[in-house]
Amino acid sequence: MDIEKVLRVASNITLDKSTAQKFVGGRRRLEKLISQNKVRAVKTGSTKMSRYSINACDVLMYVTEK
Repeated sequence: MDIEKVLRVASNITLDKSTAQKFVGGRRRLEKLISQNKVRAVKTGSTKMSRYSINACDVLMYVTEK
């Protein structure tokens, strides 16, 4: 399968924070990528404890293998 095709399909998919953490190698790395605007993340609510909606395509660009 073509990597461009996978990323194109993944751009329409959102992940929650715990799933995205598993792909990129941990909470701190995910938060660093979000703060550097390398991974797009949007809070789904207006409260402090609201969930994040994270772009799967961005996450797949920074996957780490353990």
